[in-house]
This record gives sequence, structure tokens and C-alpha cells, in this order.
Amino acid sequence: MGWVVVPNLDEARDQLNARFPNRGKSSDGSIGDIAHQVSSSSHNPDLTGLPEYRDGDTIDEVRARDFDKNLNDAAGVTMEDVVQLWVKLARSGQLWWIRYMIYKRRIWHKRDNYVTRVYTGSNPHDDHLHLNSDFTQAADTIRGTNWYLSALSGTPSVPPVINPPDSLIVDGSLGPKTISRWQRFMRTPVDGIISHPNSALVRAVQTRLKATVDRNLVIDGFGIEQNGHRYKTVGALQRYLGSPVDEIMSYPESLVVKALQRRLNENRF
Repeated sequence: MGWVVVPNLDEARDQLNARFPNRGKSSDGSIGDIAHQVSSSSHNPDLTGLPEYRDGDTIDEVRARDFDKNLNDAAGVTMEDVVQLWVKLARSGQLWWIRYMIYKRRIWHKRDNYVTRVYTGSNPHDDHLHLNSDFTQAADTIRGTNWYLSALSGTPSVPPVINPPDSLIVDGSLGPKTISRWQRFMRTPVDGIISHPNSALVRAVQTRLKATVDRNLVIDGFGIEQNGHRYKTVGALQRYLGSPVDEIMSYPESLVVKALQRRLNENRF
């Protein structure tokens, strides 16, 4: 598996694209260019490049994205508006996965509680925002982030999401209805049961987890059980879904199962 951008930065990109469909992208970027590759930068992957931070896992992670300043918004929203919104939310702890941002010769860093400081680097970042994810496993793995772009003026109103009648109850219990929905999504036989000792559903999930969060995970069709015991597959699932990682799917109510149920209600995994 090659280098990957940490998920929260991809989600920021996707939400910017949705809110500003006409935005410029000429200054967008993730992986570092030649100038970045010769010095320490979060644009460099942390296993195969020269990163600002290298953790101990086996995922080759890029922890920075650049976003072109030109939003081309009909309502007049600018990148400065986006930056100031994100600074405010970072200070309040809502965007805790941000380490720092750089824009127009200013930097807002987590270590200073995102106080505005002059940026003295050689690149003034006049044409783009540099967004850096924090150097923690939690920031590396969190998914389903909300960047609150709906708080900006001129955002078109969006009707509330009404879940269909067959929506899962988010109760943290890995019951037959949750398992059946999961099986349908993973395109495995649907019977509402995680069979033993070799489950087609578990093998399909392990294949996804191995490709995204744990390249050392064994694909054996075993290890997703809500019984309070530790399983490597449960730990990988927790990292994938951004819930606390202890390798235990607690009974009768599990945070990782709740995260799974929310994801399945959004018709995704």
C-alpha cells in the first residue's frame, strides 16, 4: 500500500468541494513537491519521506493538505472566513484534530491555543491555506469529521435528514439487524449472524481494515465478537471508525458498535 492522506483532511477537502463547487484548485495539494521533499514537512509521507512527525505504525501517512484561496462563492464567502471559523472552532476544542494552519503570513498552532502569530517561513501562503492534522493516533484515524461549513453566511439551507423507517437504532448492540445491514453493505450472505469459526462478513471487514488501518491484520474470518474479550480485528475496527481503541467490543453497549450503526445509517462503511 502506498502513502495515504489522513482521513480528516480528505473529509475537509470533500466538504469544501460540496460547499464551494466552483472553488479554484490550482493551489490544492497533499503530497510534497521536490521543494518539500528535501526538508522536514507534513506534506511528506511519514514512512517513505522526510516527515515533520513519524509515528510507530506501518501506515505511510501524509498529515497536511493545501487548499486554494479562491472559493468563487456567489455569496462572497472567502477563505479568510473559513480560516477564522476553523480557528474559532479549534480554540473551542471542536476541531481538536487540527495541529496548525498557515495562511497569508499567519500561523495558528495548537501549542498556543491557536493564537494568531506571524509566520516567518519562506512561503507566505498567500495563495492557499495550509491545514495540518495533529500528531496523534486519534487525529490520524478519526473519521466522520464535521468542518461546520454550514455555519458560514450564504450557505444554502439543507432540509433535515429524515432516516428511513428501517434505520438502525444506535444502541451499541451488535444484534441481527445491525449484522444483516452490515452483511448487505459488504456483499456477503445475509443471515444476521456472525458465523464461527470463519465468517464471510468478518473476512470482508478484515480485508477493508487491512487495506486502510492495519496492514498486519490477519484475514481469518474471526475476531468480531461482543463479549468483552480483546481482538485485534476489533482494535482495527475502532481505529477505522474513530472510536476509542482498546480492542474490546464491550457488552451490552459498545461505542464502536454505535459508530458502526451511525455509519450504516448513512449507507456507508
